[in-house]
Amino acid sequence: MTHNHIDSISSAPLRWAAILLFIGLPWIIILLLKLVPDIPDEFHEKMEAFGRRPHLDTVVVGDSRVMRLSENHFRTRGWSFFNMGFSGLSPDDVEMSLHFALANRPIRRVIIGVSFENMTQSFPFEFSRYRDRYEKPLGSYVEDNRRVNDATKIEKKKKNKSMDKVKNLVSNNKFQEVADIALAKADSFFNKRIRGSSSNLHMLLSIWGIKPLHPNILPDGAIAYRHIHEDIKNGRYNFQRNRNVDRYWTRKDSEVRYLERGTLSESSKDVYRRIFSTLKLRGIPAVVFETGKLPEYQQRIDSDPLLNRLQGEWRNFYHDQQNSCLRFLDSKSLEGVYDPNDFFDATHFIGLTEHHLAVKIATELSSVESGCFSKSIRRSARK
Repeated sequence: MTHNHIDSISSAPLRWAAILLFIGLPWIIILLLKLVPDIPDEFHEKMEAFGRRPHLDTVVVGDSRVMRLSENHFRTRGWSFFNMGFSGLSPDDVEMSLHFALANRPIRRVIIGVSFENMTQSFPFEFSRYRDRYEKPLGSYVEDNRRVNDATKIEKKKKNKSMDKVKNLVSNNKFQEVADIALAKADSFFNKRIRGSSSNLHMLLSIWGIKPLHPNILPDGAIAYRHIHEDIKNGRYNFQRNRNVDRYWTRKDSEVRYLERGTLSESSKDVYRRIFSTLKLRGIPAVVFETGKLPEYQQRIDSDPLLNRLQGEWRNFYHDQQNSCLRFLDSKSLEGVYDPNDFFDATHFIGLTEHHLAVKIATELSSVESGCFSKSIRRSARK
């Protein structure tokens, strides 16, 4: 009895420590999340990567559907390529991205990815959500990221034994897996707040040395999709759910916006006319291509008389803008390039499709460049 009594006394502090840790750990983590520096977002990462490449001559602009185009097949032609695509880009954003590139680099070739739903008349696609950010000096984005990296190093130096104990409690893989699964199952209503917390959590894990922080933007500006690759590799990615066309079709920023007014946006057309006029005046060859989508997604558009008609008008608009220095590749021109099996949702892909698309675009752009160059020579000879 005496021996058991002594054991119970000696184990009591441990039990209380465990209880206090169980209650206090969430609050400690929340406090640390507040203290860690903000993780650089997509725009900062892109601008930092852009700033590290002073000799670019080829860029692609467009929304998130162009962001898997990488430099490999363009570099083999001796071109210095960069992907200026951003998530959720409006026509106004495309114009600013292009002008930003033209103003800061000796651009000689341009690729533009266009998506059908980005020519409606509904807010917010008629306005730029990046306008203020483009006015910021290019070098400041590199400096912002440097400050974040410096802050991370300082926090690492401040680690002590108590932090090491916390690190041991949250094991390398299990803690991250639980966090990722919990975030993935959260309701979409809380997506914005959860993404912010997730960014801070990944930064915190990096500071602790539990999981290194890898940028989602590659050196050539393309997006890495690291988490998606990791989830697919580990069998966690829910293809059935994410490839469900209904999930995208019911969004307020999808093609259903056309049903509100039943017409293409004239102001969006004007934006693209200005873009094409700028390229023509500068003698810059360009390829405009229609971004891909799942066949089931296209079937939804085809089955609606209004959307089917508007998509035809949309394609005709780009066909009408073609000249010796500008070529439009519609879905028929890209037949066989987009493999439905490579799409991880209704409109985004990974796998061989990104390579096939890059080869096709590079081939077409090289052809356009030859014709554009020949016409420029003839024009100069007449003068």
